[in-house]
Amino acid sequence: MLYLKYKPKKLNEIIGQKTAVQILTNIIIQKRNIHGIILSGQFGCGKTLCATLFAQEINDINVIEDAYNQQDILIVDAALNSSVNDMRPLMEQIIYAPLHLKYRIVIIAGTHMLSKEAMDVLLLTLQAPPYNTIFMFTTTNLSKITKTLESRCLTIHINKIDKQIKANKVAQLFF
Repeated sequence: MLYLKYKPKKLNEIIGQKTAVQILTNIIIQKRNIHGIILSGQFGCGKTLCATLFAQEINDINVIEDAYNQQDILIVDAALNSSVNDMRPLMEQIIYAPLHLKYRIVIIAGTHMLSKEAMDVLLLTLQAPPYNTIFMFTTTNLSKITKTLESRCLTIHINKIDKQIKANKVAQLFF
C-alpha cells in the first residue's frame, strides 16, 4: 500500500510530466473555457491520475471520493461501458448544472475502447457542451479516437517516466 501513501495529491507533485502538468495548471489558473481534453500515453504513465488531480484542483477540493463530489466528478471505464447505449444515460445526466461543485468533470478512461457510435454521441455533446462541464478522455491508442472527436479537444501527451527520474524519487523518499 506504499503507492497510496506516496501517490501525488496535487498536480505539481507529479514527476516526469512537466509539460502536461503545466498545461493543466494553466487551464486552471487562466480559467480557460475548454470542454474536452484528451490525455494520451502508454499504459501506466499516469493519465487517469492527471485527470483526477485536475478535477480536484479545478474544483478546489481535496477528495473525489466524497459522496457530494462523486455526483459532479464522474469516472467512466470505457472498457466496461463501450456502447452507445452505455453513453446515452451519461449524456442525459450531464445536461444539468453541477450539483455541488463549480465544474462537472467526466473522465472517460480507455476512450479508445468506445464504439464509433458511442464516440459520435460524445461528439454531439462536445459540439454544444453543457455549461461548466469538462470531458477528459484518456487513451493508450490515440489513433482509435475519431478525428472529429479529437479535433474538438485539447490533446496532451503523457510521457512514460524516465527510469532515472523514478530512481531519484525513490531515493528521495527512502534514503
